[in-house]
Amino acid sequence: YGDFFPIAAICFLGYDQPALVIASLFTIMGSFSTSYARAKAESLGIECRVGIVERPERFLIVLVLLVSGYVLEFMVLLAILTNITAFQRLLYVKRVIDKK
Repeated sequence: YGDFFPIAAICFLGYDQPALVIASLFTIMGSFSTSYARAKAESLGIECRVGIVERPERFLIVLVLLVSGYVLEFMVLLAILTNITAFQRLLYVKRVIDKK
């Protein structure tokens, strides 16, 4: 909920800006994938705290984008970083599993 509602609100309020809507949706996808990758890894007994942006960093970026006025730019940055983090976690878990 902490990831979804603020970003969904930005997406909803920016309905007339297709780039903002797309960036918001990619951010939500990246945030959920990041959280899911960690939860799945931990269910396999693998501690997975790797990646560029975890939840506190995502929250901080959302705060900055709201007060800075550069909503689209920060949302694009957040979309990129959240998805990179999700892939970092997936690759980390794959490496750990391959070592076993």
